Amino acid sequence: MNPAISTGLTGTYQVAQALASKEPAPSTNSEPQGLKALSDPKIFALDAHDIDRRNSVMETCRSLTNHSDAPHRICEINIVKAHDNLSLEFSDDPSTKPIATLTDIQADFKNDAHAKAQIVDLAENVLQQSGQLQYLNDNIDSFTKEGFHPVITIDYYGDRKTDVNTIGFHRDSTDSTLFVDLIYNTNHPIDGPEYLKSGTLDQDYFKEFVQPNMPTTALEHINAESIEHDGANQKIKLCRIPADGVVGFTDALVFHSTPQEASRAVLKEDLFGHLNNDSGNNSDINEYAFKHAYRLENPGSIKGEELENLEEYVENISPWNKRNFDEISETFRPIAKLILNSRDGDKIYKIDVQEAMIEHGFGVEAAQDYADTLYHRTLRQNPLDEVALINCGNTCHSRLTSTSFPLPGKMEREKSLERTGAQGRNQAPLNNGAQPREFLRLWVQFKKSDPT
Repeated sequence: MNPAISTGLTGTYQVAQALASKEPAPSTNSEPQGLKALSDPKIFALDAHDIDRRNSVMETCRSLTNHSDAPHRICEINIVKAHDNLSLEFSDDPSTKPIATLTDIQADFKNDAHAKAQIVDLAENVLQQSGQLQYLNDNIDSFTKEGFHPVITIDYYGDRKTDVNTIGFHRDSTDSTLFVDLIYNTNHPIDGPEYLKSGTLDQDYFKEFVQPNMPTTALEHINAESIEHDGANQKIKLCRIPADGVVGFTDALVFHSTPQEASRAVLKEDLFGHLNNDSGNNSDINEYAFKHAYRLENPGSIKGEELENLEEYVENISPWNKRNFDEISETFRPIAKLILNSRDGDKIYKIDVQEAMIEHGFGVEAAQDYADTLYHRTLRQNPLDEVALINCGNTCHSRLTSTSFPLPGKMEREKSLERTGAQGRNQAPLNNGAQPREFLRLWVQFKKSDPT
């Protein structure tokens, strides 16, 4: 098993050890429930009243953002206990600072009394249907006795693009987010997030950034539902969102990604055509270096005019360029061999390229770097073969930087099976792009009591 996977995705015992060093949460007279019922995403459709509320809120958001596609923080809602039940109260003085990628329009949104009432009712109903409100109600006494209070922050996305720059497995928060809910504006079914059930975080990260920002009770519940695995038997699952749909999940228990329409892999024929014609850099030296490598692996593969052009290029290349040419050809040889050993119609994954290069004698880091460049930058494919423990760079915490861990690149992917299976072949392509991917994102987070 890859040690990075072991460190990044497993290690439940490490978290248990870290928890043991923290004082246990005070007991309550109630019988609080854990996160077992919330360990998988919950998907449901809004009723007619909540559709009206969503539409009203989004119309306000469009007006305030001038119909921008960019994400905006619109409000914060406090979760408070009253008469043994929880209620939601709009905060006119929000206490949580949006991350740097969000434009803050909370001061404008709070001036619309109707929108404020609508968003509170909508958020409460979504949390109720997802089961999250019941969990919070069961455990609120324990949370508050430790000095933590749940709060909802809500962001508006005018259009979340599904390109290579938005795709990749991540968690939404580095520290204090417990639940995530996405409320879509769509009048037909669409693909929601792709996701992986995840294990616990590595110990150093957990101790420094997660443990101080969540109550012990929540940490124990997360730990109890975290799974030990090496990724080999994992399946990349897909949330199918109904018309007017919502998906809610426990952030710490899944890695999720914007859905990717394309395959993670490249057909053998497409990879060959790409390398044989250009190699992605508009450079003759790369094109001829691949042809040379392909010919070395299979001497009879290049003939006629193509062979004459190759021989003429090699004969006339300058000594300096010849050294560069030989180095590039050596890089291409394991890929040429991989293509030659593949059958027509075979898919070649990024991990296949990495393994072929390592077997040929390249170092692991060099093989990974080249495969990353080939698939991400040149082919514009996202292999969905990494997870980011931290997805917001240094915008969440001044001492955090983005950290990713590799996953097995050939995990079964539900979206691929759906697309290539009998059911998928008999259906028209899903019209995911007919309207913007417009949604509201709710984060249920913890904030600490004011020490004063």
